[in-house]
Amino acid sequence: MRKKIIFGTLLAVFVIMTLPTAYAAESSTVKGTMKSQIPIILPDINIEELKLKYQGGPEPTFILLFIFSVIINILRLVKFVLPILIIFQIIKNIIGNNTGIVC
Repeated sequence: MRKKIIFGTLLAVFVIMTLPTAYAAESSTVKGTMKSQIPIILPDINIEELKLKYQGGPEPTFILLFIFSVIINILRLVKFVLPILIIFQIIKNIIGNNTGIVC
């Protein structure tokens, strides 16, 4: 039993010592493949043309999309608030006005 524990401990130490070398070998492989990739070619951007294009302000479609998103968010809020208000109204009708006066 003692021999198994000693052998297992030595094996564990050996595995722990060899793990960083495996990662180092993989990282050198990754660096080699990154260098061999085709470089990214960026298009020429003329800043003056972009300024002239967007100088007039936002396009009307942006405003319409903004209004549409606001309406959608309000409807989502109503979808969650309306059932709560209905439940409160039902509870109010069940409990009622306990003053004894009938209207």
